[in-house]
Amino acid sequence: MFNISLEKRLSRRNMFRFYRLSILPSLFGERALAREWGLRDACF
Repeated sequence: MFNISLEKRLSRRNMFRFYRLSILPSLFGERALAREWGLRDACF
């Protein structure tokens, strides 16, 4: 498994975001790219 994680932090604007790319094995023995993004420490 391979991961790349990035964070964007702008304290003055109260903006904390994350971006993540992962290479994962698929069910058929190949590789798949998974991407995630969102707000870090978000409470709704």
